Amino acid sequence: MDDKEFITITDNEGREEKFEFLTALESEDGKNQYIIYTDNKEDEGGNVNIYASKSVLVDGEETLIDLTDEEWDDVKNFLDEVMEVDEEEE
Repeated sequence: MDDKEFITITDNEGREEKFEFLTALESEDGKNQYIIYTDNKEDEGGNVNIYASKSVLVDGEETLIDLTDEEWDDVKNFLDEVMEVDEEEE
C-alpha cells in the first residue's frame, strides 16, 4: 500500500510540478508553519533533494513562500535531528 502524499506547486511563471509531501512543521512560537517536500531526484552527490517553504494564507489560499536564512537553519536542525533518531533506530 502506498501511503505517500503529493502536493502540486505552481511557480511564479504558472508551471505546475508535483512533489512528495514529507511533513509539516510548526515554529517553536506557533506562529509559522513549514512544509517539507521532495521531488525524489538526486543531486550530483547522490543526496535526495529536500525542499522547505513557509505556508501562509494569501487571500484565503495557502501559498508557499521562501524561507529566511534563519528559518532554513531551524528546518535543517529539525531534519538533522530526525536523521539522527532514524540512524539510532537502525
